[in-house]
Amino acid sequence: MSNELTYKDRTMSRSKALRYPGRMFTFLQAIARRPVIFMRLQEFGYSKAIHNEGQSILNRVTTLQIPEEIPSTNPDYAQSLVFVDNWDEPNFALTHAALAIRFPSQHKYMFGGDLKAARGDDAIKSVSLYVERYKALRDGTDKSRSKTREQDKAAMKLLNERSIITDDILAGLENHLRILKDVPELQNFLPTKQEKDDYIKALFDLELWFEDWSSVAKTVFRDRKDYRISLGLSERKPNKKAEATEEEGFFQS
Repeated sequence: MSNELTYKDRTMSRSKALRYPGRMFTFLQAIARRPVIFMRLQEFGYSKAIHNEGQSILNRVTTLQIPEEIPSTNPDYAQSLVFVDNWDEPNFALTHAALAIRFPSQHKYMFGGDLKAARGDDAIKSVSLYVERYKALRDGTDKSRSKTREQDKAAMKLLNERSIITDDILAGLENHLRILKDVPELQNFLPTKQEKDDYIKALFDLELWFEDWSSVAKTVFRDRKDYRISLGLSERKPNKKAEATEEEGFFQS
């Protein structure tokens, strides 16, 4: 699974995406609670409308609505989802390593259409497709590959020999996938592709807004570290002398 989010021609690391909402909240809160910060930024084009725009973008990222009725689920669902989610990444990588050079045709078949490890409920689809393609090559059921059946079986045998996927592992995977697919009402509860796309777009809108106005604030308050700290743009240096005094007091009898 990629560690980057993409939107059009822009990319953002997932770790940065996780930090942005908290940084945005701190920034907006400081401006709202300290009028002097707001008034100073006004001189450089900041306004209530721009502030509200930032708040609106933040709301798009952080507002999480729970439906009126949360669907009941098979108690094994969470365990199966964790298993499938944890299985795909290392075993997809091992399959790549086993097939890429020795069996390029079979490698292309297994990972065609940009099949790759995924996270959460998306792992259900990726592992299901992996299993489907593995069985097609192992059993020779894809009529379009009648000329390569011997190589197909040899490639899948290699995966068996390396314990990437064996009969026992396959049976376990199919059991977990069956549990996961037997909860259609939960699938409806999970975010749709459109909702995920909207969320990613909101993150990139947030990044653009925050990088723009945080850069302005850093420049405007370059000589006011206290304001930068309030805005979340600087950190306080620890008072080592005070910490040392507290430690000495703690250990004194």
